[in-house]
Amino acid sequence: MSNLTGFHDLSSETISTYWDLRTLTSLKDTICFSNDPSHEETNFEPSAHMIEHLERRALSIIQSPAVHLFSSELAVFPLFGNAALIHIIIFMRESPRRLPFARILSNRIRDCLQTIDLHLFQIQYPELMLWVLVMGGLGGAGTENQSWFAGLLAEAARVAGVCGRREVEMCVGEWLWTRLYADEVSAGFWGDFAVCQGVEGDVDVFRSGNAAEDAPFEFVAY
Repeated sequence: MSNLTGFHDLSSETISTYWDLRTLTSLKDTICFSNDPSHEETNFEPSAHMIEHLERRALSIIQSPAVHLFSSELAVFPLFGNAALIHIIIFMRESPRRLPFARILSNRIRDCLQTIDLHLFQIQYPELMLWVLVMGGLGGAGTENQSWFAGLLAEAARVAGVCGRREVEMCVGEWLWTRLYADEVSAGFWGDFAVCQGVEGDVDVFRSGNAAEDAPFEFVAY
């Protein structure tokens, strides 16, 4: 990333933020989905300060002066930052998806994608770009963006030789994945993706047992 963008410090901060986000996601998945009885009394609430810290770091990446230099090579930073915020808002905070913030972020990702050579970015950042497309689609659930991102993901997956949601999960999992990406609320996006790939029977989701649609919402505005 540093070599491709020429911004060493911002690249280092982006990768550091990614690793912390991955660690926090793994912690939540362990708490939520582990079959180990020792985790039954554990909850995710003590991580609230870590979530807010990661939000601020993602915002800092998006708002970096470098992002506003209008160089297509630097688009990787707002793409990551906005996708990270969608991940945090929906899957770490479990905020209601019908609220507008994730949809605004989805729009920003779409606007950014329309200014770059997506094929080149897929070559440079293969797992990251697939993840960004997933986040854009899940963040745009219930809007026109849902089908737009599903179609783009289907084409990107085809080029990468990836077929079906489970293969997407395997590929994106190299970057960042949580089982919450494939819950019942996300079924519409994955259904659109399956139709675009011509594998309609591939759709499967699990019931997470949480009330993500009715959870309280908290967000650091920008």
